[in-house]
Amino acid sequence: MKKYWKVLIAMLLSIAILSTLLAGCNKSNQQTSQTADNGKKITLKILKSKAAHEVPHEQMDVFKKLEKDTNIHVQWDNPPDENFNERYNLVMASGELPDVIIGMPSGDVLKYAQMGVIIPLSDQIDKNAPNLKSWMEKRPEIKKAITFTDEKVYYFPMFDETPAGNSPLVVREDWLKKFNMKSPVTTEDWYNYWKAVKEKDPNENGKADEIPFSGNGIGVARSLVTGWDVLDGFYSEPDDGEKIHYGPIENKYKEAITWIAKLYKEGLIDKEIATNDEKAFQGKVGQNLVGSFRGALGGTIMAFNATMPKQIPGFKVMGTAPIKGPNGHQVHASLDQSPRTVIGAVITKADKNVDETVKWIDYFYSREGSVLINMGIEGKDYTNKNGTLTFTDYVLKNPDGLSPKQACGTFSIGQSIGPYVLIKEQPEALDDAAVKETKKKFIIPYMDISKKYVLPNLSFEAADDETRRAVMADVQTYVDETIIKFILGQEPIGNWDKYVEKVKGMKIDNVIKIYQKAFDSYNSR
Repeated sequence: MKKYWKVLIAMLLSIAILSTLLAGCNKSNQQTSQTADNGKKITLKILKSKAAHEVPHEQMDVFKKLEKDTNIHVQWDNPPDENFNERYNLVMASGELPDVIIGMPSGDVLKYAQMGVIIPLSDQIDKNAPNLKSWMEKRPEIKKAITFTDEKVYYFPMFDETPAGNSPLVVREDWLKKFNMKSPVTTEDWYNYWKAVKEKDPNENGKADEIPFSGNGIGVARSLVTGWDVLDGFYSEPDDGEKIHYGPIENKYKEAITWIAKLYKEGLIDKEIATNDEKAFQGKVGQNLVGSFRGALGGTIMAFNATMPKQIPGFKVMGTAPIKGPNGHQVHASLDQSPRTVIGAVITKADKNVDETVKWIDYFYSREGSVLINMGIEGKDYTNKNGTLTFTDYVLKNPDGLSPKQACGTFSIGQSIGPYVLIKEQPEALDDAAVKETKKKFIIPYMDISKKYVLPNLSFEAADDETRRAVMADVQTYVDETIIKFILGQEPIGNWDKYVEKVKGMKIDNVIKIYQKAFDSYNSR
């Protein structure tokens, strides 16, 4: 009997505990959508990298304001950019998940979705994200890009209100004037400009030390292939029924590399371009040696024009049109994809307040939320005069000597990554005259044709993605090593066919088929 009563009591206790837990769960679920209203504070754990120009995110005014407005506190796991992958992999392996991950690698999304680690969002967007839903209706390409092959959405995107391009070829405008030349367009124009830089001593130091074309790695030299109607990777060929091609094995690419190798042999390309990092490259610009390069609008054109004239009188750089090759093609390959390949945010299975999390994220797609995350706090970080948003001197002429990007990084993530809309006013408020002219004359006019070549963000089925990654790990290494040798003259261009044969033997055709399948699926949505 004693044993019987012990078992009975144990059973009753178990039932009581289970009932309490169930009641608590039901109560929690009932309260979720009303959390901010009834005074209960929610804590969201978010993993996101911290860019070099940013302060720890708990110090940012934008999130302090949001906590007051929403009663949602964010506990940030904020490793520096260079340590993010290590921290991310550790978190995913540990099973101790945050509620939200900002910046998950795009190739991991479907994998972790199929494992149940991150949750599907299609129903949540319909129910709790009216602002994002509105954008998806206005801009169908957003919905197409974030919808996977299983017809589900798993991440909140980052996208531009007005998609644009970046990283044009950049030229020393003051040196063009010295040579009485116009902005170069064709390969012949560029060749003549580079010869002038090499031979006419534009830095006036009596030495033949000028570098006609430089950059932070061999990829900058390889980017010149666009003049031959080919991209340095996978692309869609508009004159071939939108078939997918892999640029580095195309005959057009061979023609381009032959020309680039000629430039290198003649000393028109930096002899150290293959080993230059950003610091080495910028050091050469600062020594008044570099005549042209490829660079970001804000990070090089605007930054160099703001700083270099202090040490190099008369220094000025400007963007140029996409290089026009022998057949007249001009393609601008550096497009700001919309949405971008960086994943704005995913929600993991650890999140106990999904409804509120989705509503919190969706706020950033509203006009009010977009202005907040892009521009900061009105009166302190920006002013609004009859609808015109302008950064204050805190950003543009920071009293502590911070650059505009660094100043923005003290109050918001609007200069890095996240689930939000990059509104047109943000770059316009920062752009200098040279950047505005570059966008207007040399990027926007080439956007429509360039979009026919540059692939959108594609989602791959899990098995295809695994095959793609495995093959490309070997292909990319071999291609990179060999293309460098062709350019530097360490491998004769006569060995091109052997190189292509080896790449095909590594099953590149299988990967091209995988891209074609994903691209066709994208176009059919």
